[in-house]
Amino acid sequence: MRNAFLFIRRHFNFLFFLVLQIISLSFLFRYNKSHEAAFLNVSTEVTGRLNERYNNIEYYFQLKKTNEALVQENLRLRQQLITNFEAPDSSGWTRSANG
Repeated sequence: MRNAFLFIRRHFNFLFFLVLQIISLSFLFRYNKSHEAAFLNVSTEVTGRLNERYNNIEYYFQLKKTNEALVQENLRLRQQLITNFEAPDSSGWTRSANG
């Protein structure tokens, strides 16, 4: 706790400057329509890129589960192929041309 107070005391001017900057930018973006539109454009682009990266990372970590599901589906389809395979007629009865 003491270190936090020492940090604030050492960097008070810089922290105060940051707070004032944030307040002034919020006023600028809130009350000026052109700056608000520009800010919304940039923020939408940034969140879009972050969402895209998050989705790519999530997709990568889901590959193992997807691969296991595909293996199970392949096994099921191969079993269906074996059960649906029609064996040739080997009863010995053949039709003759004469009849």
